[in-house]
Amino acid sequence: MRGKQDGSCGVPGQEKERGNLMKITAHGGKAGRAIRIVTAVSAACALGIYLGLAVYYHTHFFKGTSVNGQDMSNLTAAGAKAKLGIASDGYRLEITGRDGLEKTISAADISRTYVDNHSVDRLLAQQPSFAWIVGTMRERAERLPESASFDEAAAKRQIQALWNTAQAGFVSPENAYLSRDENGLYTIVPEKEGTQMNEERLEKAVLGALEESRTSLDLDAAGVYEEPSVRSDDASLRAEKASVNRYLAVNVRYDFGDTVEKLDADTILPLLTVKDTNASVSKEAVAELVDRWCRTYSTLDYDFTIRNHRGDPVTVNAGGSYGWRLDREAMEKDVTEALENSASGKREPVWEVTQNWGRENNGLGKTYVEIDLSDQHLYAYRDGETVVSTDVVTGLNNDERRTVNGAYFVTSRMTDLILGDLETKGYETHVDYWLGFCGGQGMHDAWWRSSFGGDIWINDGSHGCVNVPESVMPELYANVDEGEPVVLYY
Repeated sequence: MRGKQDGSCGVPGQEKERGNLMKITAHGGKAGRAIRIVTAVSAACALGIYLGLAVYYHTHFFKGTSVNGQDMSNLTAAGAKAKLGIASDGYRLEITGRDGLEKTISAADISRTYVDNHSVDRLLAQQPSFAWIVGTMRERAERLPESASFDEAAAKRQIQALWNTAQAGFVSPENAYLSRDENGLYTIVPEKEGTQMNEERLEKAVLGALEESRTSLDLDAAGVYEEPSVRSDDASLRAEKASVNRYLAVNVRYDFGDTVEKLDADTILPLLTVKDTNASVSKEAVAELVDRWCRTYSTLDYDFTIRNHRGDPVTVNAGGSYGWRLDREAMEKDVTEALENSASGKREPVWEVTQNWGRENNGLGKTYVEIDLSDQHLYAYRDGETVVSTDVVTGLNNDERRTVNGAYFVTSRMTDLILGDLETKGYETHVDYWLGFCGGQGMHDAWWRSSFGGDIWINDGSHGCVNVPESVMPELYANVDEGEPVVLYY
């Protein structure tokens, strides 16, 4: 018995699935077509932009293009010509300089004429516009010959007028130089540019700008101004500064009692010589410095100054037995070593002859005897205080009997003494107290005199000794020691 057939093939439900698949395939086809359409539209837009810019750059210069130093980015040939001043009745060269200097030279000022040689057009035509992508990504500098002409003589008259105007206010440039600061050290003062122009360079720069049809000219950038020949970064200037400052930084003082001599920047600079930027200590200058000190403080060898009982400066003659003497050679060596070794602080003077009474009052100290020969008055000081003050009578005012003038020290100290000798000197006198200071001259009591001071010494002076009132001499004797300074002056 044959089975019943319903005309279907396969398992039940397969036809339904096939129908669904056909529906999905139909939908997928529509999406693909849409994607293809979008892609085609995007490509068309990109192509349109590309072609549009290619067409644009057929008539415009690429970005980054310069002609004769002028930026021509995105300009047409006409715009480029206008910027270059080509074929323009309104051509003007604007000139600027330092200190607000300005001048304009117009086409009319120089009878400027132009015949277009189409060099700008040819340059633009040669530009590969379809390669604009690459062309706008790089700089391109071109220089074209100009076909403009002008009256050179008229141009030079314009330049001369500019020169005459500027010349009245010219300020010359100044070189950088070394100067001393508040501490006495060398510092570099920077150069000053000034406003002085070079006439030849000015003419060349302006004529060049006109020949190139430039519309602006900066005289400073064109190198028209005179320049300082030495600038603050000059190697020689810096080397000299460092070399000299090595010495100027020294700060030393020599103590001469109530006077101090300094080795500082002010006193050191004259001691230096500079050769090829290298500073060194001058032996001759150091010797001169030490010589000045010797003349001031070596009281054994030179006249010197003290302050008298009134505080006034008085000159004491050299040649006495009391005083100080610097060791000249040792001082020169000490000063040089201080400079070379960058010393600082206090240094002791090097003495050849010293005294034990102190450096006050130019080496007299505070304990000494002062005799004013003009006023005929004696002062004895002890530790700076006046212990005796009295009128005296000194040697007769002639060459044989005049009392010495200078600085001495007490060489002998005696009592109950006979002065003179009847046979050899023609006189013989007893004194109670004696303070000798120079050979046969000394201070002693004079019992035979009833008055002292004034002009007695001129006609009735002693044989050279200092006659002291009998009532004062014991006190003077008690306050004056052997070796003590005695200073006498007129």
